[in-house]
Amino acid sequence: MYRWIKSKTKTLLGVLVGILISLIITRILLNLNAVQTASWFYAVFDAGLMITFATFTTLYSVYKISNKFPDTNPLLPLFGGVVWVLFLLAYYVLRYNDAYQTALSIIVAGSIAGMGWWIQFITSAASDRRKHTLNVVLSTRTCTEYQTHLRNFTHLWRGNRHVPKELCVWRDDPDHPKFKNSKVPDEVVKGINGLVYLLNFFEFLAQGIKANDLDEKLLRECFCGFLEGLERRAFFILLEAQKRDERYFEGIIFLCKRWNNEKSLVEKHRHSTPPADIGICYPPQPEVMEMLGIKEMTSPKPKKKRKRRTAIVQQAEAANVSELNPTQATTP
Repeated sequence: MYRWIKSKTKTLLGVLVGILISLIITRILLNLNAVQTASWFYAVFDAGLMITFATFTTLYSVYKISNKFPDTNPLLPLFGGVVWVLFLLAYYVLRYNDAYQTALSIIVAGSIAGMGWWIQFITSAASDRRKHTLNVVLSTRTCTEYQTHLRNFTHLWRGNRHVPKELCVWRDDPDHPKFKNSKVPDEVVKGINGLVYLLNFFEFLAQGIKANDLDEKLLRECFCGFLEGLERRAFFILLEAQKRDERYFEGIIFLCKRWNNEKSLVEKHRHSTPPADIGICYPPQPEVMEMLGIKEMTSPKPKKKRKRRTAIVQQAEAANVSELNPTQATTP
């Protein structure tokens, strides 16, 4: 309900302004013309006018605070409800029961002070969180270890390249018998280790966002595009890890969906063939098989069976000689 109201705030404010102006003009005209009505009419009319004014003021205050201090959104409905009740309580006391004006002033002052302290606490915590997040982002530029792993990774896999599936399987289980003759170059090993280091770093960021310890908006602006490319290049590493346990790198899947319009290559193609736009496999397949000591089994071409042709016996045509009839005499 609160989300729906927030999405329609401007529309609701416009409607309330129109109703409020209409009620005020009507009340002024009633006073000027001294219209005689039932005894209860003005009390009900003024109550409706006050409810409309309280609703408009509360909604406008919540809207402004929500835009200026987004971290206060979880408890803003409670804040708005308290302000709305205070407006109506003040109207009732001032109009119908003057004896409670002192108590009303204490309640209003205490409520405003409490809400002010709460907003200050929330904004202070948000400011500290942004500072901490900014320090994390800047540390990626100054940390020697991060930059070393990043260079090792981008040296091999940049642009439209991605890590071959066979290398990911080898990294996941290097002691498998089929890899006993593997001789993977050091630069490839360092590149894969650099990629895994970056994946672990983003997993840490994801868990920090979930725990509300890091500012998601700042991290999204800094790493949104990089994370999308990282998921594509590390598609098979993430896929093999998720096959063992879906809790592995689940934070990266969470961030990819959250930052890319609920789209994640790993989750979408978990049980299907890899996407066609995943990019170019690097190193090429023959080089990868040679590194891992796996001989490609090339199946020999099947021999073509010759079809036996049936021998066609051509009978010689009989000579065109008519049989002589011994009884037939030939005339000379």
